[in-house]
Amino acid sequence: MKVTLLYFASVREATGCASETIEQDEGASVKAVKQWLRGRYPSLDTLLTTMRIAMDEEFVSDDAHLTDGCEIAFIPPVSGGIGCRAALTHHPITSAAAQEMLSIQGAGAVITFNGVVRPTSKQGRQVDTLDYEAYESMALKKLEQCVNEACAQSNILDAAIVHRLGHLTLGEIAVSVTVASKHRKEAFEAAQYIIDRLKEIVPIWKKETGPDGVEWVSEGA
Repeated sequence: MKVTLLYFASVREATGCASETIEQDEGASVKAVKQWLRGRYPSLDTLLTTMRIAMDEEFVSDDAHLTDGCEIAFIPPVSGGIGCRAALTHHPITSAAAQEMLSIQGAGAVITFNGVVRPTSKQGRQVDTLDYEAYESMALKKLEQCVNEACAQSNILDAAIVHRLGHLTLGEIAVSVTVASKHRKEAFEAAQYIIDRLKEIVPIWKKETGPDGVEWVSEGA
């Protein structure tokens, strides 16, 4: 069956078009369309975790089944909305993922911190893989809180954070923070504040797996 996809704002810029019609199997869901988009437009991966989806002008979940000839609108978050500067994803994070979520207009400094999976734990144990788990609805709100606090307390223009969930291997990005400001000092300080605050209040846990066994470690809260 044929399905028409409608793109707006940052989604339209990422795809390079306002709409397109694709073929989907009978019984396919919105989730299948999102998977198709990730394959065709990898840069949309992070944004897809924050946007809302409407089918024939009604908001729907990922489980909603498509109908022949339906229109699926991908609606990115508006400025100030929950999740617009914070995201959780089960897919690999690119080094520019957080920067794509914020405005850098007027900035003199844009810094990005990427936390990657390292081969040793804080205790010096060898680590081969990590698995991240979160109380997702609360974690997303708390990530947004971290960003909002940094923006309120610092002289910065904007900030954003993306945190990975699921199974990660050595070298993969676990968390990415980008801060835009007029001057570099404020940007570096705000990025450190967001990471430190994350570890205090965000309910995310990681399971470290290595030759010595498995250990759960709290990332926050």
